[in-house]
Amino acid sequence: MLKIVIEDNNILFRAGMELYLRNFFVSHKQMQVEFYDFTEESVSQADIIIKSFVAGETAFCQPTLNYRKKNSFILGVYTDANILKQSILPLCIKDIAYVNRSDSLCKIGDILFKGVNRIKQEVPLRNCFNCKCVKLTQKQSDLMSLIVAGVSTQQIAIKLEISEKTVYAHKANLMARLGIKSECQLVRLLNTLNKQHY
Repeated sequence: MLKIVIEDNNILFRAGMELYLRNFFVSHKQMQVEFYDFTEESVSQADIIIKSFVAGETAFCQPTLNYRKKNSFILGVYTDANILKQSILPLCIKDIAYVNRSDSLCKIGDILFKGVNRIKQEVPLRNCFNCKCVKLTQKQSDLMSLIVAGVSTQQIAIKLEISEKTVYAHKANLMARLGIKSECQLVRLLNTLNKQHY
C-alpha cells in the first residue's frame, strides 16, 4: 500500500490529483494507494508527498517536510512561472521534483514514474545548520506582519518610524529577494506563511 500526502488548498486540483494518482499507480505499478492530509505524522509515514507552493514560499524553511521518511518522494506544485529561485531553496526542499499546475498529465506522470523509482534510494540527511533559506531582518518581519494585518503604507511608515518611500523600498527589496513580481503574490505568500506560523 502506497501512502500519499497531499497539501493543496484547491479542492478541485486535489480531487483530480487523487483520481489521477489512483489510476496511475494501479495501472503502472499495480499498487493500491491511500491518501492523507498534510500533518507531521502523515508526512513521517508517507511514500509520496505532494505540496503546493505559492510564489516566494520555496525560499523559506518547510519544517514539516523534515519529518519525512528518508526514502520518500516529494512533488512540489506551483502556479507562478517565477516561483522557483533555485539559488535560495532550503535544504528541506532542495531535492523536490517540481511541476507547474498547468503541466500536462504526461509530464506529471513521467516525473512521478522517475520519482517513485527513486524512492528506493535513500535521500541524504539534511543539516539545517548549513541551510540557505531566507532569514528576514527585524524590519522585514515587522513590515510583513503589518502588511498581513492590512495596514496601509502610510500607517506602516508611522509605526516603523520610517518614510513611506522607505516602506516601498523595503517591500521592493523583499519582493526581489524572493523572486516575487507583484504585490498580489506578496500578500498571498504572507498569508500562507502566516497560516504556517512563521
